[in-house]
Amino acid sequence: GEVLMQADDLVYDRDKRIVTATGHVEISYSPRVLMADKVTYDQNTGVVTADGHVSLLDPEGDVAFADHVVLRNQMKDGVVQTLSVLLTDKSRLAGHDAVRTDGEITTVHRGVYSPCEVCKEKGETTPLWQIKAFRVIHNKEKKEIIYEDAFMEMFGVPVMYLPYFSHPDPTVKRKSGFLAPDLASSTNLGQEVTIPYYWAIQPNMDATLAPRYTSKQGMVYEGEFRHRIEQGSYQFFGTATWPTSQTPNTPGEADFRGSLFGNGRFNLEDNWDWGFQSQLVSDNTYLRKYGLSDTTDLTSNLFLEHVDGRDTFTANAYYFRNLLPTANRDNTPWLAPIVNFTHSFGDILGTGRLNFTSNAMVLG
Repeated sequence: GEVLMQADDLVYDRDKRIVTATGHVEISYSPRVLMADKVTYDQNTGVVTADGHVSLLDPEGDVAFADHVVLRNQMKDGVVQTLSVLLTDKSRLAGHDAVRTDGEITTVHRGVYSPCEVCKEKGETTPLWQIKAFRVIHNKEKKEIIYEDAFMEMFGVPVMYLPYFSHPDPTVKRKSGFLAPDLASSTNLGQEVTIPYYWAIQPNMDATLAPRYTSKQGMVYEGEFRHRIEQGSYQFFGTATWPTSQTPNTPGEADFRGSLFGNGRFNLEDNWDWGFQSQLVSDNTYLRKYGLSDTTDLTSNLFLEHVDGRDTFTANAYYFRNLLPTANRDNTPWLAPIVNFTHSFGDILGTGRLNFTSNAMVLG
């Protein structure tokens, strides 16, 4: 392929077919760009050797910085000393030395990875958290970063040993896998551990399953489902539990407790839309006891809407739920339906506009 090179000084040895460039060197080989203080290019072997303030830009947008680099195979493969990589999502990967093969796999020895910048406060030299490993492997073909013999550090202090750990690289926007676990403690539930799992079902559909173990009440199952279709989108968040212990004479205690929250909006023909919002719960104290929400009022809604210029029509049905212990559900109103209609007759003989508005409601 064609190699484009520019520098302050160029020396070409015709017998050995070696090009030596010094001073603000820039080499472009297809989509890869190499910059350095000094570069030698052997046309016989295709080997590029770069020294001093070396930076290499990959087609994916990653930028690698190093002191000394030896590249071959159209600058796809090589050996790097004192490597530092700025990935496309601004996360950073650094190491003592690295080897890249097939233009896809980079193996970093004594590597450090972190998505955080170093704290800007005076005296701070480490990011909020980072992973140090004996070996870090960035596989661009599988779009994965793998760690072997790793330690996770918080503020520079090791907090966890990981013999093997992996996560998607920055080019991956959605991928099935376990998310970071969540640890908590509360008076009602005791010690809590949540291990979420993200499931990328389809490009327009995903789910998150998050079983939560509590030492006092057993398992609480939580899940979120999202789906986008041509006519609109909808999502649901549901929880369920079968308590292992109950408090005698406590309102709302039951064999099954759960909730279902969701919303959606869909487009029909001729400027018509319909949608819903669900806020349903098994009993009044469930959300607060399990740390899901502190709200005291829930509203579920089903609606139909039409907008055509200045003309509008809406029909809504509402179901309300008061979660205060003293609330009487017999006195909680519901609306089915409440209808609003507005029609504009437009300009009347140049004197102004005439609008007609009507409203009807059924209150139960």
